[in-house]
Amino acid sequence: MRTPLNGIVGSLNLLKRQPLSSKAEQLASMMDVSCNNLSVLINDILDMSKIEAGKLDLNVQAFNPVQLIETLSSSLAVRAHNKDLEFLVDTTELKAEALVSDPHRVSQIISNLVNNAIKFTERGHVALTASLTRNDKDTAQLNVTITDTGIGIAKEHQSKLFTAFTQADASVATRFGGTGLGLSICKQLSVLLGGDINFSSTQGQGSSFSFWISVDDVTSADSQQNLALSNQMDGLRLAVFAQYPPLAENINGLIKSEAGSSVETYTGIVLFEEVSWDTIDVIVTDYNNPILSVVDENWDNLLKQISIPHICMLQSIGKQATYYANFTPAILTKPLLKSEFLKVVDSSSSEFIDSPPAQQVESSATDMEKESIAGAHVLIVDDNAINIEVARGVLDNLPVSVKIASNGEQALDIVRECEKEGHYLHCILMDCQMPIMDGYACTSAIRDGHAGQVHQQIPIIAMTANAMLGEKEKCIAAGMSDYVTKPIVASMVEPKIINWIQSAYSPQFLGKSVMDETRVVHNEVADERPFLASTSGFVEPSSPLSPSSHASPTTPVASISFTTPSSSEGSDTPIWEKSRALMRLANNQVLFDKICEMFIESVPRKCDEMKAAVNDKDASKVKLVSHTIKGMAGDIGAVRVQSRFSDIERLAKHEQLLEIDNVLPEAINEIAVFLNELKPA
Repeated sequence: MRTPLNGIVGSLNLLKRQPLSSKAEQLASMMDVSCNNLSVLINDILDMSKIEAGKLDLNVQAFNPVQLIETLSSSLAVRAHNKDLEFLVDTTELKAEALVSDPHRVSQIISNLVNNAIKFTERGHVALTASLTRNDKDTAQLNVTITDTGIGIAKEHQSKLFTAFTQADASVATRFGGTGLGLSICKQLSVLLGGDINFSSTQGQGSSFSFWISVDDVTSADSQQNLALSNQMDGLRLAVFAQYPPLAENINGLIKSEAGSSVETYTGIVLFEEVSWDTIDVIVTDYNNPILSVVDENWDNLLKQISIPHICMLQSIGKQATYYANFTPAILTKPLLKSEFLKVVDSSSSEFIDSPPAQQVESSATDMEKESIAGAHVLIVDDNAINIEVARGVLDNLPVSVKIASNGEQALDIVRECEKEGHYLHCILMDCQMPIMDGYACTSAIRDGHAGQVHQQIPIIAMTANAMLGEKEKCIAAGMSDYVTKPIVASMVEPKIINWIQSAYSPQFLGKSVMDETRVVHNEVADERPFLASTSGFVEPSSPLSPSSHASPTTPVASISFTTPSSSEGSDTPIWEKSRALMRLANNQVLFDKICEMFIESVPRKCDEMKAAVNDKDASKVKLVSHTIKGMAGDIGAVRVQSRFSDIERLAKHEQLLEIDNVLPEAINEIAVFLNELKPA
């Protein structure tokens, strides 16, 4: 039964790769949905027939139950998040490293129950809780409960729920689809595994399905003792900010299970003054919680505290990131999983890991190569969560920050937002086939300037599963710079990423792209930098600038006519926030010295360009150059200079050239004040 269906599915996938009319695409999508539904039905019927015939073979083996549930949950969560549901996972009472049963059938039961819960829930959450009850030294009972806030089941229909080919009533099949076999299979698999299943449900409030199976616990005695005494967050003080109470409860449960101290839980909107910041080591918050903006706006006040809390943010895959001026939160991918959480918050070293590696990949990059791309920003665009995690795994060993988009439209939004906020991107890993907007259309839009001028020539590396002849030419025609085939091989993709970042980026300003200066401001390309790929073909990027080309600390700055640096005296704002700038560079003093040298070298030229643009009454050029100086100043902590040129940029947007002419001398003088401060350093 499966063989002819596999042939249909394969042919359909080939058809979808061909150029199709909008009507044909619609029909192909309908066929795809029907094939998936038919595949589920065939698999259910075959499983049921094997069970009834007593011919279902169990593959009993040792497995890690926490790892199994976490891996499964990461996949199942995508459907829940697509419906804007919270998906909560609790394995705090599952203290075992090795159980013996059939992991495939355990996964099948959990998948069926969770998918049912998601299908019948329109708002609220779906929660998966797992625990272990030990019967004696070697045997135990694995308990799993799936709870939802869905439509529930009427009492009159509950008695027939586990009957094959039966659903609550006829309207369920019409509205939600399904075969009526899922729960029957779950029941029989639970019994085969030495357990059973039961449920409770209230119509209009939700349902709770629980199953248990008998397992052999082969966790070693030492491991059992270590699990029982696991206190990885011992003494760490955490504050939880979550507006959805069940999510807050889920986070608190995990914290307490590891001996962490939950200082306070905030489920509403709070003011800065309402939080005891000096008693908090770590903030755990949802991605859309207002506390993130509160922290950003009151950063200077937080600096006066004994220590600044680390910020850990929960975010679903594919959600567009929000940028904050003063901090970058560590990202925890929803659902919150115990293993990932403990990687991020590690009290033994009191260090905060910015982003836990999705997959450990051995890096072949040299230290010099890593230094040459330090601080660069890479955007991964892919609609497949696994592909995203693999790509992140490659990038985790490089000193770059990563942003995620799940389709071309999201990617364009992120690129536009980056340009607007001054957080420039330096390379894009672009999947070719995606819903809503594919990689080819997205690349063409970027090249045509629909995402802004700054990123028009950004290196774009295609990620394609199609290694057929002609794919390279198709990528070139869309304007992509290079391409790699999937599945991604780290040793192949890492050098490409490094080379292309080097071609478009200098770590002189954290987040500042050389493209901005060479292509937008000068409208020409510097001799040291290669052109990026055009539609004429792939152009291999050259090596980065050699250290000898960097300016020395004694680079002359006399080309600017500065007034006496005195206008800033008496201001409450510091001239130079060196410590914060260093912190943003992970206290890399060598890199920090280098970008200071580059600031000394480049700022005179920028000021000359600014004066010329004002004289020419070119508001657009003024806006670009002021934006550049603002970014340069912000990266090295020259906060007063940053503020001055931020004001000028804002005036330029409204073409207030007369006002700019009045304030420009003070702004340039502020640069002189800063350079005077910089000399002793």
